[in-house]
Amino acid sequence: MLAHSEVGRGDFGDADTRALLISDVSPADPLRINLEHSALDLHFCSPGAQAVAAAVQERPQLLLVDCREDEGAGLQLCSALRSIDELALAFVIVITRDDREELRIKAFQAGADDCFAEPKTGRELSSRLEAAKRRIRKDVSSEILKYADVELDLRRHKVRRAGTSIGLSSLQMRLLKYLMENPAVVFTRQELLEAVWGDKKLDDGAVTVGVVRLRRALNSTGLPNLIRQVRGIGYALDADLDD
Repeated sequence: MLAHSEVGRGDFGDADTRALLISDVSPADPLRINLEHSALDLHFCSPGAQAVAAAVQERPQLLLVDCREDEGAGLQLCSALRSIDELALAFVIVITRDDREELRIKAFQAGADDCFAEPKTGRELSSRLEAAKRRIRKDVSSEILKYADVELDLRRHKVRRAGTSIGLSSLQMRLLKYLMENPAVVFTRQELLEAVWGDKKLDDGAVTVGVVRLRRALNSTGLPNLIRQVRGIGYALDADLDD
């Protein structure tokens, strides 16, 4: 088991995605073994206060938070990691021991981009990692999206509104990107779950939470609301609002 002050690394220097596994399991743990054989530039760190410093130092594109042994501490760590500006664009996966919906919702509320129970096979884990990597690759597009007074620079992972920088999580950035690509189009919560969260089976309350947090971030400079809610249907990015 890694000492609490130690950061280890897998032998994948030619991999295209930097990943950090925050876990206190032994090297013989099946999940860790499967991750070590994945096409990732994989690093390791034990949980705790030092995990935040290690994550900031490593600047991973993919953060894996192991909550199998201590759900509460793991979700608290996830929330702490998500609140740090340097890690706002990391894709965060929470790994749990079981697939309870309540736990998955808590993970998303803590800032996770994905949450799943410990995969039973290496093939399942590989498929999930490939899906995460595709989302990461889409987020490093070179185009700049503009709508009203909002500018989203996907290459530099920066958002500005009326010239003022706004800090967003990677999930919030994907949600904003999707809405900016389809301005004034009203999307149902189920449509947003599938397009942004990638899990249409998730409770649509996750969309409500995500939209509220994005709206709050966009309005933090005191500017008018840009996200329109159509009661009983869903949401749209629309500059022609009175509320």
